[in-house]
Amino acid sequence: MEAMLGQSRRGVNPRSGQVTVQTQPPLAEQETNPTSAPNHLVFLEKAECVRSFSAELEDDRRGILITGLATDKEHMFVVDRENNRIFTHEGQFKFDIKVNKPFDVAVSQTGHLYITSPDDRCVQVYSTRGQQVTTMGQGLLGFPQVNSVNDNIVISDMFGHCVHVLSPTGDHLYQYDGSREGSELRYPHGVCTDSYGHIFIADWDNTRIVALSPQGQFIRYIVTKDDGLKFPWAVVINPAGQLVVAEVRGNVKTFKYTELKQGE
Repeated sequence: MEAMLGQSRRGVNPRSGQVTVQTQPPLAEQETNPTSAPNHLVFLEKAECVRSFSAELEDDRRGILITGLATDKEHMFVVDRENNRIFTHEGQFKFDIKVNKPFDVAVSQTGHLYITSPDDRCVQVYSTRGQQVTTMGQGLLGFPQVNSVNDNIVISDMFGHCVHVLSPTGDHLYQYDGSREGSELRYPHGVCTDSYGHIFIADWDNTRIVALSPQGQFIRYIVTKDDGLKFPWAVVINPAGQLVVAEVRGNVKTFKYTELKQGE
């Protein structure tokens, strides 16, 4: 949280965007068996949807608008402006954490949920079992990210139609807006990175997920409206290394986007 606020002071204002942390080297530099013909991970030409469920429940008379998404080994945590709901990875509803108009959620390695509420202007901390731990940042509206000083910070600027990547000390490394590909981002919101440092952007108004290398080079559109995607808002990588996408109207979809290939 402090790292994100520090970046804003250095001239990058994410406005209504999202912040995440970039870690580790790209897929191309990873080998799973260096003593023989190396195996390596590559992006699939077409991502495969392996699971899908709706976060909308029977008593949601007005429908829902998903604004936040997080995951751990057991659960998915879905924020929809009125609820913070906990599901299994298969989509079974478990329980709800009542927070005043929640907006976003992140889960830490220590097993704590960080839930933001713009109305309360604070971050509320819960266990992943639903017990409240503490409240922090009263009077400050921030993003519930657990930042590492050793990793780059990725910030989506929704109304600036771009994504910024900064160093841990706040230096601006690069900006991506899609103009080099001739198809600019339009209201990007959710951002996440996988364990190899690749960046994934929920390009909301273009209805697609953009994949970048850790250096900001365009790789491909992982999922698009041709795959049945509808207005993606939040993205996260689950413990299985799959891409989870939350559509704003309530659907949560899980995609396999890489495969292991045998080297020669």
